Amino acid sequence: MRVNRRLFCGSVLALGACATMSNKPLAGQKIGIQLYALGPNAYDDLDATFGALAEIGYQEVEISEGTKPAAEVRAALARAGLTCAALHSNSPPTTDVAEAAARTLEYANGVGASYAGPSLFPFVRPMGGGTDFREMIANVVRTSTRDDWSRVCEILNATASAYHAGGLKYLYHNHNVEFAPFEGGTIMDFMLANTDPALVKLELDVGWVKAAGLDPAAFIRQHGARVRLLHVKDLKASTEANFALRMDPTEVGSGIQDWPAILQAGRDAGVEHFFVEQEPPFERPEIEAARISYNFLRTLQ
Repeated sequence: MRVNRRLFCGSVLALGACATMSNKPLAGQKIGIQLYALGPNAYDDLDATFGALAEIGYQEVEISEGTKPAAEVRAALARAGLTCAALHSNSPPTTDVAEAAARTLEYANGVGASYAGPSLFPFVRPMGGGTDFREMIANVVRTSTRDDWSRVCEILNATASAYHAGGLKYLYHNHNVEFAPFEGGTIMDFMLANTDPALVKLELDVGWVKAAGLDPAAFIRQHGARVRLLHVKDLKASTEANFALRMDPTEVGSGIQDWPAILQAGRDAGVEHFFVEQEPPFERPEIEAARISYNFLRTLQ
């Protein structure tokens, strides 16, 4: 059989281009960071923090609402050449949702963020006593009922609707607790089924997905229409699958995550923002960990 040389060469070039694309899932994409990854002192000197991030190569950040006045944050971002793409709002209330949403809308507009949402689900039942915050959260999850999670979904829907009316997009950030078994599926399954898919989008923390023993890339492929932002987080092989906010953290690229698969799934799904995040404890200064994570992701950009 004779082979058309032109067609053959064209096919080879096309395959090469596809291979290049698959090896560079972040091509043309900004790399951002959630300031939580820099520890509790990240907001003490915004010029120093943002300047250090810009020097590393980061282009955008995600911050927490109200840590500094919005005008101060926006001015410091501008001086460093960064933008704020998203923010974590204060814990959503069980009452006065409209009032809380109005405050978040004002702050988001002030810093220029297009997405906002809670870093944790709203607590519709008491956390109880104790000193270990993570164990207290895990306790809430273990004792929550269908009615409790239904109320959580009502709050998420109401908040997302209020944001949408003000031109702000809503994000929900997960931990591994939402992947605990629940009614034949998981809590996350229940939340996705009972929140408005047009309004309640996911900021998927792939580190916590992996800590729950799940495959983040597979989750993104299944629920891609809901996933608009990613927390790019790695963990060590010593992490045992759990639903109680435990992981052995490490820098992105230094752990067990399949980053080409995860990031390509994100790009295929239309994820808009990728934020590096790392859990404590740190084995080195947080800014150096942030540099290691960025330098790894840069190889995929």
